[in-house]
Amino acid sequence: GGMIIRFAGPRLAARMDALLPVKLRSGGRAIGGALAWEEPQKLAPFSQDSPFFGLAIPEEVTISKQVMAQPGIETDRKTWARLEDGSPIVTSDGFGQGRLVLYHVTAGPDWSNLAINGLYVDMLQRLLPLAKGRAPIAAEEGGQWVLDRALDAYGNLTAPPARSQLIQDTEFAKTQAKAETLPGYYRQGTRQRALQALAQPRDLRQLQAPSGTRAYNFGKNSQSSLSGLLIGLGAAFLALDALFSIYLSGRLSGLFSNILTSFKRPQHAAKPSGRKSTRSAPLSSLIFAASLSATTFMFAAPFTSEAQTVSGQNDKAAEKWQARSLEAALGLHLAFIETEDSRRDDLTRSGLESLKEELALRTTIEPLGVHGVLPDDDNLHLYPFLYWLVGRDSPALTPQAAAKLNAYMAAGGTIIFDTADEGERALRGGGPHPGLARVTEGLDIPELKTIGKDHVLTKSYYLLQIFAGRWANGPVYVEAKQSNATTRDGVSPVIIGSADWAASWAEDENGRLLITLNDDIPWQREMAKRFGINLAMYALAGNYKADQVHSAELIKRFGTNSNALISPQAGEAQNQDGDPQDNKIDSER
Repeated sequence: GGMIIRFAGPRLAARMDALLPVKLRSGGRAIGGALAWEEPQKLAPFSQDSPFFGLAIPEEVTISKQVMAQPGIETDRKTWARLEDGSPIVTSDGFGQGRLVLYHVTAGPDWSNLAINGLYVDMLQRLLPLAKGRAPIAAEEGGQWVLDRALDAYGNLTAPPARSQLIQDTEFAKTQAKAETLPGYYRQGTRQRALQALAQPRDLRQLQAPSGTRAYNFGKNSQSSLSGLLIGLGAAFLALDALFSIYLSGRLSGLFSNILTSFKRPQHAAKPSGRKSTRSAPLSSLIFAASLSATTFMFAAPFTSEAQTVSGQNDKAAEKWQARSLEAALGLHLAFIETEDSRRDDLTRSGLESLKEELALRTTIEPLGVHGVLPDDDNLHLYPFLYWLVGRDSPALTPQAAAKLNAYMAAGGTIIFDTADEGERALRGGGPHPGLARVTEGLDIPELKTIGKDHVLTKSYYLLQIFAGRWANGPVYVEAKQSNATTRDGVSPVIIGSADWAASWAEDENGRLLITLNDDIPWQREMAKRFGINLAMYALAGNYKADQVHSAELIKRFGTNSNALISPQAGEAQNQDGDPQDNKIDSER
């Protein structure tokens, strides 16, 4: 049990040990260094899950130098205090029955004035109760249970919040999970016990619809025209109006009598003469013609109207396809696969439109627009990559569409599959995404792996290790064996993720997000934009960032003392002072 509070220094920056809550980068971070600040940094407000939450931060507290933690989801989870630029300044993690706390600055005023400020005393007072939290407690009945690992909303075990309540041993069996007593693993000395999120998980039953309920698939209804039916109904009312007019004129009784007489008259009898019979023939013809016209309009008009509508729609679709193909051939356009869900397509289009604006603002790439395409389109080869937002209900591809997409990937195109379900991925229990499994069934998908730390996507424009979207903690899969074919240039034909990137890019005309982000990491919105730019650079520029000159400079930017990794060609050119001359490289940051 107990707690170790450590401070950083030159020795720790040069050589790490095992008593650290997070992994550190070698080398200190200081003003004038490789990753320089323009001025000393200040502390950011403490987050709600930090034990320091609510403490006032004096304006005079500044940080001029620190040791840097390796970025990642685990580092974010273990961070209790940050600087204004988002870098960790206080980190903590459990160690055995105790806890490790690391201040990424020195205990004196060399790197920071935090340790000689009253804020440091307040922080220590917040840490003292936590030192008792993991201390052994009497295992006999009557003790207290301490929250050791909390279960979050996504089914992950995380560090407990600082204000979690203790549970008496006699009350634990009837305690229910709530905001004060979170579900997770509780510890009493060396004993451990779980508090379930649901009191009786086995009592859950599948929701049964009442009898007589009719189920409809959302978005599966098709439009139908009522013009033919209305025209036929109007003709029927017109015939009925003519019939009433004849009745009011007194001619209907004579008509019926003539009809009855004609049925009674022998076939060889002579045709009677008279004024009534003369008038009844035109009236009978009029009624018969009106009835025939009404029937003809009623049954023929819908088909005629529908045929004309379909023909007009086909002509418009052909003109739209030709215009879109011409636009894509004359200028760069971003593209996405259209689905049967109009809301999903609108969100994807908005996201790519925002990414287009960011590319034009930050890089020399200036896309002209965004196109929505179908999997079986003939002009897929005009787009560098296709963004596909795959839903759980996405249908399987037709053989024609699968052949078109396979030809697109073989010719050098890249398809980005985004299942956008990172928040629900744990509920699948490790099973495959149903929509993605159907969509990729007929495609030539190569062997995949998660993106490594040295993959080109991590450095195609920005230096990234997290590929954020609406969520920031999901895996991203690319081709396992990098292809050096001329058509591919080292670019993976398939990129699969679940972070919902399009939603994180989508903005309205005022620059406000259309979808709220999950805020798993600091600056998540900015990191999502940077990953989108890396995607576009990766698909357009290929694997050029993997050459030796760029690798040497990127290693320097990461702050690693790796002179042995720098090629001799990159270090030969030196000036009289012995410093390497500046290489002509891209100035992206």
